[in-house]
Amino acid sequence: LMMGALTLLFVGITTGVQIISAALQPSLSTGQLLYGDAREHSGASELYTVDLRSGLRINLTDSPRNDGDSAWSPDGRQIAYVSNHFGGMSDLFIVDSDGGNRRQLLDDFSDLSTSQVIWSPDGEALVYSARREGNIDLYHYDLTTERERRLTFDPGRDRDPAFSPDGAHIVFASDRDDNDNELFILTLETRDLRQLTDDWTWEFSPIWTDDDRIVFVSRRAGLGGMYSVTLEGDDERRISDPDFVALTTLSWLGDGWVLFNASLHPLASMRLYRVHVESGDVV
Repeated sequence: LMMGALTLLFVGITTGVQIISAALQPSLSTGQLLYGDAREHSGASELYTVDLRSGLRINLTDSPRNDGDSAWSPDGRQIAYVSNHFGGMSDLFIVDSDGGNRRQLLDDFSDLSTSQVIWSPDGEALVYSARREGNIDLYHYDLTTERERRLTFDPGRDRDPAFSPDGAHIVFASDRDDNDNELFILTLETRDLRQLTDDWTWEFSPIWTDDDRIVFVSRRAGLGGMYSVTLEGDDERRISDPDFVALTTLSWLGDGWVLFNASLHPLASMRLYRVHVESGDVV
């Protein structure tokens, strides 16, 4: 499904307005794409889904203000997202994939620019980064009990969380290590925290593959390159060649493919690409 649908994605997703890459992600279970689009007159961002078979586009939010980071539920039926719908600080919402049954989970929980949200693989919880009292940490929200708990406690900025496929670990990026942005692994059951990378540079946007490898972006060569590493921090490999001036928004497509946004030189616009994590082929 996804490889055939990608043809439509590459040629049919743009609609003549700015696409905000931070929300761009496919749902492997439904064959839809979730993305942010700038409102034509105000410039405020809204969330849309597009069916990769039919091209049907649905405006999920229709908000006068900005809708920020978002994430599909594992079954593709719901979307969690961050919005300053009511002005001021951002709020956390869940909405059905057809735009109905919207409900607010948290209000004034962070500022929009630092808020990033992901679902647990079992669909029972959300994890997000939020700025509280000037500090950006990771938090866990149980959708059954509606209770929140803090996961990280550090003056550094903890961002870009991603669950392992079994839900046991979270990889995230943080500048807690001497202001370098490195990757860390948090084991949820034991609260064990360990550093995964140590390259004196910026590493960010980690995602997990089906075989427990972690793919991430690194600026160790000066530009944006893509690398992969095991959960134990072994067998690190460079994936993408050449380097990209800008490289953001990694999404796992399955079958060894990663979808991402990038530009090849400073004057080029952002484009969608996919890369195979084993061969390094970029399409």
